[in-house]
Amino acid sequence: MSVIVRNDSPQALTSVLQSLVADFAEVGIELQIRALSPERFFAVWTLERDYDLIAYAYNLFPGFTDFDLYGSNWDIRQNPQGWNPGGYSNETVDQSLREFLSAKNETEAHDALQVLQQTVNDDLFGLWFGFPQDLILVRPEIQGFQPNILWETWNTHQLWRSSTTT
Repeated sequence: MSVIVRNDSPQALTSVLQSLVADFAEVGIELQIRALSPERFFAVWTLERDYDLIAYAYNLFPGFTDFDLYGSNWDIRQNPQGWNPGGYSNETVDQSLREFLSAKNETEAHDALQVLQQTVNDDLFGLWFGFPQDLILVRPEIQGFQPNILWETWNTHQLWRSSTTT
């Protein structure tokens, strides 16, 4: 299995990918990480499409701005402004996005996003790492990190392990 990643990605992403190699091997999957220059990454991602997985750093901000990751209208093979890297397509998701984007109040927006979340949970198209509530941030040997309220992965390079574990 081949995963492409930009060679100028944050070190945290590279570290996560390296840790996955052993995890995938335990279930009999050989994971090959292909670190590519930004130009080569873009060509492989958008034109050649010669990969099984794509890895990139993605910063989350408050509010829902990820419609272009899910919506089939944003498939990069059809829409040069798109950001749907794998060409994900699901009609229920597309309908939920339309309902969210046209919501007249918070309840309508919430309901649409709830359907979207339940649908993509059952139709997994990506593996997400680094949510702000990950257990790694509460492990006793992890020290020196305070998450930023607006950008959860900001300054993750400050994570360090203590010399003793409890």
